[in-house]
Amino acid sequence: MSEVFERLLSGITEGSRVALVTEYRDSEVQRSLVFEDEANKYNALDRSAGISMTDSGGILTMVEHYSPKPRLVILGGGHIALPLCRFGASLGFGVVVFDDRPSFANGARFPEASAVICDAFENVTALVNVPRNEYVLVYTRGHRHDE
Repeated sequence: MSEVFERLLSGITEGSRVALVTEYRDSEVQRSLVFEDEANKYNALDRSAGISMTDSGGILTMVEHYSPKPRLVILGGGHIALPLCRFGASLGFGVVVFDDRPSFANGARFPEASAVICDAFENVTALVNVPRNEYVLVYTRGHRHDE
């Protein structure tokens, strides 16, 4: 696989929106990537999916838009988290459940979850990276943990 496609896959896997820009000029083809944290080159990330094309001065530019699977992080593995996890997974979210109790934070309890993490709530920010395009639901068993 070429380096451009490896970087594309890596970016999507890490949770970034990425645009693959392919320029066709005479008989040359040039590919580049635009990540969401870069300048809005070619307005490449104005869209979240699909393909757009422009023809300017003999240069045909095709922009393919890629977004990672949306993720839902549920803090708290109690009774409310069970249907939320099922519902989130059925909508196509990668669901992560986080709780500090082993009897609540386990794969048998949440088979639809992409990941289940059992650790102290104060460690959640160190263990779960939440980019700005993801969702977090806080349903722990008490205000002390919610904070």
